[in-house]
Amino acid sequence: MLVSENRPEWCIADLAIMAAGATFRPYPIPLPTIAQRESGLHLALHKLQESLVAFPHLVKVVAEEEGNYVLFDAMAPLGKFIAEQLGIPAIASNSSFAFTPQVIRAFAPATMSDEEVIVQVAGPPNAVHLEQYEATATTLKAEYGLEAPAWLDTLSLTGELTLLYTSDAIQPAAYSIPGEALLVGPCFRRSPSLKTFPYELLHQAPLLYISLGTEFHNNSNSLWYSSCEPRKGTTESTW
Repeated sequence: MLVSENRPEWCIADLAIMAAGATFRPYPIPLPTIAQRESGLHLALHKLQESLVAFPHLVKVVAEEEGNYVLFDAMAPLGKFIAEQLGIPAIASNSSFAFTPQVIRAFAPATMSDEEVIVQVAGPPNAVHLEQYEATATTLKAEYGLEAPAWLDTLSLTGELTLLYTSDAIQPAAYSIPGEALLVGPCFRRSPSLKTFPYELLHQAPLLYISLGTEFHNNSNSLWYSSCEPRKGTTESTW
């Protein structure tokens, strides 16, 4: 199993990989980086440029390993490209919702146009980024015979099998996901209750829940947390 990720807080994933008897390997070459993501299109462009740089190196590694399938992150076209090139199954791992036009539409008011829905979900597309995406897709096709997905599809790729760590109770329009999709539930076991944690506070109102994801505040933690402070409302809020 070949797995790589540049986020240091994901070291727990490395431990899980080793516990399963697999091995972690870093990418053999430096990959393109972006200082600040501007939109969904910008992210899709970055992932496609990443694929263009890494594909010729990693496809050889996977071929030598003679893998039975490629398990890839749903926003990593590189993994899907490698599977397609080698003729082995591609399994998408999606830790969020699977997004298809029907799913996106389910999240939006009926009065919104398709274009407005896309802007709402992925941000306003930039003409320069779109041109760069199309140029990168053309290069991938010319050099390796790979068909790049539409930029919006790059943000939620599917495979012959797509693993969704959620349930049909909260995944709208699951019927529209291409191929076979398995709603496998959460990817972590529920932790045992800690007797020292004041669970009774969770039943007091108002309650503010702050997600500790990294997508929007990884480079400015102090700014992000200070912006949360005024939202508490009163000093007696639970957060």
